[in-house]
Amino acid sequence: MNPLCSSRLTVSAMPELLFPREDSPELTYDDAFLLPYNTTERQVREVATTEEVDGLNRLADYIFLESEEGIPVASEVHARHRRHLLDLAEKYGIGESVSRDDADFCPQDGLGNTPIVIANMNTVVGPQMAETAARVGATAAIPQDREDDDLRRIAEYLRTRHPTYVTPATVTTGDTLGDFHRRLLRYDMNTAVVVDGDGVFLGVLHDADVKPGSREEQTIQRAGFRRSDVVTAWDGIIPLEAMDVLKKANAATLPVLRKDGTVAGVITRKSAALSLRYAPHVNDEAGGLAMLAAVGAFNRNPLDRVRLLIELKVRGIILDTAHFDQGIRGYRNLERARDLIEQADYKPALIAGNIVTREGVRDILAAGADIVKVGIGPGAMCTTRMETGVGRPQLSAVLDCAYEASIRGKHVWADGGIQHPRDLALALAAGASQGMIGTLFVPTWESPGTFQHDLEGRRYKAHAGMASRQAAMLRNGGNKTAERAAVEDILGPRSEGVADVRMYQHEERSSAADVIHWMMNGVTSSMSYVGARTLEEFSAFARIGMQTRAGFEEGKPRM
Repeated sequence: MNPLCSSRLTVSAMPELLFPREDSPELTYDDAFLLPYNTTERQVREVATTEEVDGLNRLADYIFLESEEGIPVASEVHARHRRHLLDLAEKYGIGESVSRDDADFCPQDGLGNTPIVIANMNTVVGPQMAETAARVGATAAIPQDREDDDLRRIAEYLRTRHPTYVTPATVTTGDTLGDFHRRLLRYDMNTAVVVDGDGVFLGVLHDADVKPGSREEQTIQRAGFRRSDVVTAWDGIIPLEAMDVLKKANAATLPVLRKDGTVAGVITRKSAALSLRYAPHVNDEAGGLAMLAAVGAFNRNPLDRVRLLIELKVRGIILDTAHFDQGIRGYRNLERARDLIEQADYKPALIAGNIVTREGVRDILAAGADIVKVGIGPGAMCTTRMETGVGRPQLSAVLDCAYEASIRGKHVWADGGIQHPRDLALALAAGASQGMIGTLFVPTWESPGTFQHDLEGRRYKAHAGMASRQAAMLRNGGNKTAERAAVEDILGPRSEGVADVRMYQHEERSSAADVIHWMMNGVTSSMSYVGARTLEEFSAFARIGMQTRAGFEEGKPRM
């Protein structure tokens, strides 16, 4: 189980590479694998006395010495070496197998309790995504294209969310069945809470309670809803107790009420189980769930936005652009953002990127960033490499940049290219403190878009990259010269991203929490394979090797 993380801010130890780094080609996640590793001897050597280590070394030296007896003698010495090692391991309480339930996956940079940041993309992150992510310990970054008033509303929304109870779909008796069905399309549940005009609980409406043939314009009052037979709980109930109540009542949703009868939230069996597995990412100073927000490094008066975000007490500010390491403007803005933070009583983390080089890491950290965002071109919606040839394979970028940050006591985020849990595991093993993921979260209940249906009835949401024409028009619409506006009216804005892509909902990963849980299941298993209980150990114990394309294909399920 993952405890509530303290702000550890440890420095990542780097993995062992099973290939000559200086001679290797640039690597993607597909090009690499993690070798399982028994860490017992390493741990014993760290705590044993000098005499005990010398004894192990003498036996190890003898194992492969030639002798008249040959292999049998070497094998016997090897057995003696192993017995001595096991005796020392038992003496010092070392060597118990690492279970997935033992994994402490608190990020090394101290930001949150789960090492996942949901990318600041317009079609991915809104207030509901930020709420769901924070409730399972992760963080969702509010996009830079949001207006100031939007940011204030989102901050207030997150401040008033409960860290355990889920915000439900809510309807009043005067709402229609159409309202009810539309609201459920944004929630990972099939039940809405019915309240009066003051927010006082009246009952629940389950989608199965709606009679076939009911008109969408019919009011909730006329359609009817459950009242007297609804099981509820008082604010303060803990997840295990809630699970027991749900089981005994054979109910799907447990409304949790305050003393005044208003709804504090709801608990489902899934949300209760997730809360036992993942500690929420809360903001002790601002109250409620934590918030992370992006600022365009060159757009929309970035320093004014930084001042606002400090005022709103966000946990982290991302100074973001596709290629940070260019010219001086971005660096000046980063230095001034750091000055603003240093002058404030409240000090959020300062993240800047993107870059893919060691030089970029050095310069961004020197300008005042706490964390550097790494990645140019690996994202699912990004066409930068195909259109420009610019970028770098992501695993090599993370390895080099994480090393450069670690020797300065800082961290990097691996931004882009994570499609499977193995990719996140490799990014963390390579030294990243968090993995940044966007596209996988588009077809979830919580993303801002509206679900549509194709001709076969499959549900999807439209998606666009943040460098696409669609996003560029939104970002730069009010900041153009007359000449530029005239050109763009005909040719469109410059863009390097895909737009209007259909992202279909996955039955088993329909919620953002499902995606995070899927990712972390893989990461915690990976940690157990290399004998690591923390992400710091994971990076230190990891052995990363290169594989052929055939090796990658061999690892896929074949059914």
